[in-house]
Amino acid sequence: AARAGVTLRHADGRPMALSPKTINHAIDLLSAILGAATRDEELDVQVNPADDRRLRVKIPKRSARDFLEADEVLTLLVAGEIVDNPVKPETARAAAEVRRLRDVDKLPWREIARRMERSEGGVIWLYERQAVRCASPSRAVVALLAASGVRNTEACDLRWSDVDFTHGKINVSRSKTNRGVREIDMIPWLREELLSFRAAVGTPDLNAPVFPTRTGAPRTKDSLNRNVIRPVVRAANALRADRGLPPLPVAVTAHTFRRTFVTLMLEAGAPLTYVQDQVAHEDTKTTQEIYARVLRRQQRAKVGKAFNELMYGARELAVRAEEQALRTDGHELLMESPFEPAPGERG
Repeated sequence: AARAGVTLRHADGRPMALSPKTINHAIDLLSAILGAATRDEELDVQVNPADDRRLRVKIPKRSARDFLEADEVLTLLVAGEIVDNPVKPETARAAAEVRRLRDVDKLPWREIARRMERSEGGVIWLYERQAVRCASPSRAVVALLAASGVRNTEACDLRWSDVDFTHGKINVSRSKTNRGVREIDMIPWLREELLSFRAAVGTPDLNAPVFPTRTGAPRTKDSLNRNVIRPVVRAANALRADRGLPPLPVAVTAHTFRRTFVTLMLEAGAPLTYVQDQVAHEDTKTTQEIYARVLRRQQRAKVGKAFNELMYGARELAVRAEEQALRTDGHELLMESPFEPAPGERG
């Protein structure tokens, strides 16, 4: 299609953004279909062209890791508030300064305008700008994904009736698998985040989606990725750049948050089977792979600590040896000094 200049489109007319992984999955599916056709005696299919390995697209190498560290999750939370807050940070800072000069220092508008190098009308406008914290669905989405391990579709289908703040449970009743229907234990940190979000929202309808679109309809996974996760990641990288930090080291998707949740829970000491039940992994292999990686990280941390102790210990020994040498050399110099008085001359 690319060589022919044809743009592949979805049923609704949107252009397809086919990743190498999606293309290879489609080729595998086609290969299975044609393979079954070649084995069917009633069909005159002799070869399976989809078996040609040259058709497969090379998948780019994965990044160094496929999960987020705890501090990176916190950066994404702040970025979520920035995305949802209509008042820019620089505007909020200027407004706070104007209110200080007006309310605390009692300066007239003309003097404030002179100091701020703005017009009087401009500083009056800033004075009325209040950086009130509004409900931030983007922050709440990041908190839910990173601290519960729900799938993107499960987050989209979540209703307020599914969130039990009294018992600290999230009821996932609409999942793509039977095993996915489960109760998730809300850790206290996530409960506080979702309680703050609900308080900012007000008193929502219990049957309403927790994270609706602007029209109030439930989100789709494409909407969640396009309108929530991607803008938050861009804002987080901009925020990290302002702080002199490197960008996020992974391509953040909804699945990244699931791996992040599993990694952080295992590092916190949660049992492997408990974590597996929380995220509803059909295959234990995925959880075990992450568990093995966590063990390696912990082992490397122990080795690093032991290595530091060796280096610091060696440095202390070297310092002591040097001090001892200085004391010894000083004593020998004292004994050999030509200014040392004779025994009869002492006193």
